[in-house]
Amino acid sequence: MKERFFIRFLHKATSKTKNRSKTIMSNQLSVRETKVMDAFALEGIKEQLKGLLANNPKKIEAFKARILKMSLSYGLDKCTPESIINCGLQALTLDLPLEAGQGYIVSYGGAATFDCGYKGWQVLAKRAGYSVVADVVYNCDEFSQSGFGFDREIIFNPNFTERKSSDDTWAKTNLTGVIVSIMEDKTGNKTHTFVSADLIRKIIGMSPSAGKKSQKDGKEYSPHDKWAEQMFAAKAIKQVLSKAPIDLAQASQLNEAINIVNSTESIAQQQKSAESTSYPQERMDEMFPQWADMVRDGKKPAMSIITTLSNSYKLTSKQLEKLMTLKEYEPIEVEAENAE
Repeated sequence: MKERFFIRFLHKATSKTKNRSKTIMSNQLSVRETKVMDAFALEGIKEQLKGLLANNPKKIEAFKARILKMSLSYGLDKCTPESIINCGLQALTLDLPLEAGQGYIVSYGGAATFDCGYKGWQVLAKRAGYSVVADVVYNCDEFSQSGFGFDREIIFNPNFTERKSSDDTWAKTNLTGVIVSIMEDKTGNKTHTFVSADLIRKIIGMSPSAGKKSQKDGKEYSPHDKWAEQMFAAKAIKQVLSKAPIDLAQASQLNEAINIVNSTESIAQQQKSAESTSYPQERMDEMFPQWADMVRDGKKPAMSIITTLSNSYKLTSKQLEKLMTLKEYEPIEVEAENAE
């Protein structure tokens, strides 16, 4: 009887512990949801959403639901709601979906940051009038370069028999580099540029989530670690596009994406935490009129300023809300055309 009682008591105690854990988790989710929805209630964010989604209630609610779900997912659940929403706004500005291959939200220093994938760069380049293809080269492939300048010749024959590119560890170990081919759709002019493995590793090393493992289960959640080949291609394309003779003034979304990702990588390279430094309010009050003038004169997009500051500093809700109003200073298309 005593043994049965002990087993029954132990079962009840275990059940109570599980129920208590579920209650705590439920309360944590409830608090998290409240914080995210409070961030959406900020006037600057509300106005930004209305502008980017044409004040369409269904689209706005769908966006909120998508961001809320992402903010509860492991890897982003410790990020500030404002930073996750800001990444979503960046994706809307670039007109890229937050899905594998196009746009990613990754965690860095308690804040969420936006990263662009292989397909995302292809889409942005296409809108600017360019077709872009990346060929990843591995040690098992036949590859050589000869000549220089305009007479450079590249020989590349992939060895698909020996390749194990779907194995991320193998891909990282055997990477030689990436060939980025760009064709101007209007003229048909083509260029081919090789980006070495060393440079790609350096660029990826700047990326906030690369090589980071979960403290909870030791797993890697970064797109750089789970989709290595695609991210090799993405970083190589970004590197080449940022140096290519493209009129970025006529490719605003492409230019904006390059600025966003460069800003994020620069912060990571300097090993700064996006949550480590507060931005002085006095400095904010001093600089805001200058930023507004830059946006009004078309010298810099509002989101570029917002992204740089939100990625570099720990901003208060009021500061972020104030920065969001910079969008109001952007000239409308008719005004811009008349100014020309």
